[in-house]
Amino acid sequence: MIRLYPRFAALALAAAFAVSGATLAATGAPAAAAEMVVTAQPTARVAYEDLDLRSPAGAARLDARVRAAAEKLCFGTGTVTLQARLEGFACRDAAIASAAPQVRRLLSGATQGAAPAIGLGR
Repeated sequence: MIRLYPRFAALALAAAFAVSGATLAATGAPAAAAEMVVTAQPTARVAYEDLDLRSPAGAARLDARVRAAAEKLCFGTGTVTLQARLEGFACRDAAIASAAPQVRRLLSGATQGAAPAIGLGR
């Protein structure tokens, strides 16, 4: 049997309230967490300086690199739900589409002042 002395009972009660109050303060504010704004979007860069973009093989390698970067950018690792997988496919397609104008400029030979890499965003 545990014997609790009266002066320690008040102290234990105060400690219990403090711990539960801190727990509620830490976990009880989902509305504040929903208001957080994330400014940095995940991005990927695809280097192409080592490719001969005038050849069909070089263009195919560039397309493969863009697709691989979009896959890494949009698909998580581990077990995912069907909904997350579908969102990943949509993200990948949008990332590839966002890089398409840069790829077209490079393949048309308009590399004057071009960045040394293609940027993909989510």
